[in-house]
Amino acid sequence: MPSLAAMDAPPLEPKTFHDGDASAMAGTTLADPSAPEAHYAEDNPLATQMTDLFKLIHEVSLTKRQEVDPALVTKCHKTGVTPQDRPLGAELELRTWGLFEDEAVVAPPTPAKTPTVNLAKDLKYGTKKSHREAENVHYIREFLKGRVNRDAYKCMLAMYYYIYTELEEMMRAAFEAHDPIYSPLHFPTELNRVSALAEDLAFFFGPNWAKVMPPPTRATKEYLARLHYIGTSEPSILVAHAYTRYLGDLSGGQVLKRIAIKSMDLHDGLGTAFYDFNNMKIKHKVFKDKYRSILDTLDVSQEVSDRLVEEANLAFLLNMKLFEELDIISGYSTLEKQQAEAVLRRREAEALATPTDVPKSACPFAKLIGQPGIRELAMKYHGDDFTPEEFATLQAEYDAIQAASRRKFIAQCGYTLLAVGATVAVSLLRKR
Repeated sequence: MPSLAAMDAPPLEPKTFHDGDASAMAGTTLADPSAPEAHYAEDNPLATQMTDLFKLIHEVSLTKRQEVDPALVTKCHKTGVTPQDRPLGAELELRTWGLFEDEAVVAPPTPAKTPTVNLAKDLKYGTKKSHREAENVHYIREFLKGRVNRDAYKCMLAMYYYIYTELEEMMRAAFEAHDPIYSPLHFPTELNRVSALAEDLAFFFGPNWAKVMPPPTRATKEYLARLHYIGTSEPSILVAHAYTRYLGDLSGGQVLKRIAIKSMDLHDGLGTAFYDFNNMKIKHKVFKDKYRSILDTLDVSQEVSDRLVEEANLAFLLNMKLFEELDIISGYSTLEKQQAEAVLRRREAEALATPTDVPKSACPFAKLIGQPGIRELAMKYHGDDFTPEEFATLQAEYDAIQAASRRKFIAQCGYTLLAVGATVAVSLLRKR
């Protein structure tokens, strides 16, 4: 029972620990506000023990959080602000963004043949690094802080319109061709985004949005080329692109929607229809669990699973390149700075690698070079890994392909002009 002196004393001003600092005994009231105030009196021997106890708890907590993720080490356990000056709640929400928020998955029905590969798990953990890198793009970080550049947001919607148009066309073709891997995951009614994006573009650009919205950016063209290549040559691998896009839209996309509405003062769903899945009659989490359970019932080999993980990582990087363009539009970065940051991130990752890590080739896309959507990723993110001779070879190959593309375009223009000329000549002869 507290003493009369303690009961008559003015209430102690609450303080907080700061990076392990528990020197102010009153700060422990935040840890256990139900404890008697007499326990915190400076002349009470118990106070020292209480201080040491809570300081130890706090330091152990900091250490454990540092081991899990440095971003979760808050400046203050009361204010809950991370070292990146984001509320801890927002950081936790971001860390669960996309594909990593739902650990509990609804048990799938027992298939006739038990799959030997856990595809949902392979995709989830096989893309974790790329997913984290995509989260660190300035555009997303600023978005989460409520600093949404309206012009960049409009551009993002326009680029997404091109991307989803190509993706959904390729998925429809794969389904109609009865692709055995993709077809079970075809949910056009619930997932397709093109019509929703058209609504948003009409809101921002007006009734003539299709004519006035920006054309595909360089990163978008690479993304489109990749989707078309996969859709026409490896339709089963479209699963990787559908997985990264739609499950992300159903998860982190919902976070971005709330922020966009608040920061741009949008109302009645105008400008954010892209994030609304109005044709989905079940909760998002239930649908995502269903989607993952289907992934796990697919009878695929480990080789196919590895290929899907590889393509999913590429999908994250293609989207990351698009976000980096939005960084430049928003004034957050420059191309030169982005290239330097990419090199720095990779070197930091290499420094943290353990000796048991499986050695990989200089560029993870090396065996894919020559395919659409690959060359510039390799040159931008991994160029300094190559020897001068290797990089020169890659650059020469890229330049040759670009030159061939230009020659093809010129030839097509020439054929068109010849056809027009012939038509005009025939028309003149007939008039005579």
